[in-house]
Amino acid sequence: MRWVSLLAAVSAVTMMSLAGCTSSSAGSPTSRPTGTPGEPTGAAGRCPGHPTPACTGVPPGTRLTVKALNEDGAAYRVRTAGTVLDGVHIPGDLLIHAENVTVRNSQIDGGVINADGPRSYRFTITDSTVGPAQGCKTLPGIGQDKYTALRVHVRGHGDGFRAGAWSSTTTPSTSARPRTSPRRSSSSTSRSSTP
Repeated sequence: MRWVSLLAAVSAVTMMSLAGCTSSSAGSPTSRPTGTPGEPTGAAGRCPGHPTPACTGVPPGTRLTVKALNEDGAAYRVRTAGTVLDGVHIPGDLLIHAENVTVRNSQIDGGVINADGPRSYRFTITDSTVGPAQGCKTLPGIGQDKYTALRVHVRGHGDGFRAGAWSSTTTPSTSARPRTSPRRSSSSTSRSSTP
């Protein structure tokens, strides 16, 4: 009986997920002409109780600077350890191929990918929006592993947060498409730990 209830719940979430992935998400951030790039907006107190699209993602009033895509016209690739991307709009995927990258107050229209062949890199993403304003991508919004995501809004992805074998933390963050796998979480703390 327990498995039947779980299967019914997963089926219901899957149907809601498919419906949510085809429409644009509410609260979509846009470039705004006020403030300075990456200007702090006191986002730490924006999510009382639980995360929602209203209190995650790019903080209101953040001015975004468009980054030119540097990888085959489809992605922006980071290769320098310690890079900080603050207040940027990346109109494609973000490829993180360096250790200890920080992304904050930013909008990435594609996915955030930290794997390069068999290797993956540590990064932190905070107060940012990941995914297209319309449509649906089948790949995860954020992944593979070794990352921390705080107050991130993932939209338009079939899989919000990919948590691999290394430790990953996502709290509080939201995904416009609810998760269907019990081992991954899009709106609560999730940790997978393998040394």
